[in-house]
This record gives sequence, C-alpha cells and structure tokens, in this order.
Amino acid sequence: MARAQKISKSELVRRSLEQYLENQLRSSKDGNRSSLHQRLKKYVPKSGTGVRDLASNPKHLEGLGAE
Repeated sequence: MARAQKISKSELVRRSLEQYLENQLRSSKDGNRSSLHQRLKKYVPKSGTGVRDLASNPKHLEGLGAE
C-alpha cells in the first residue's frame, strides 16, 4: 500500500494513526463512543464469578515464598 501511494511505510503508519485518532475524537464528541466497560459488559457474569478469594484460605498460601 505504501509503495502504491509512493510514500514510506512510516508515513503510511503516521497517516493511518492520525486518521484513526481523528475518527475517535469525532465519535467521542458525538457521544457515540462507548466505554471499555460498556463494550465488555456482556462478557462479565451477572452473578458472582464463583471464584472466592484464595488468600482467605491458608491452605492455598502454604509454601508461598519458600524456595
């Protein structure tokens, strides 16, 4: 693609990044941009994960730090 446009790869990356950032800024001003939390919410279970704090059970800490 850089060769077809007769520009360096660095210039292609620079232009692409600039265009991407402009689009991100524009979408955030329009209020269309969702937060990371909103985008990942569907992957988080509504109830607890089922994994309790392993540090609360001394058995899980046996040998920790021992060489």
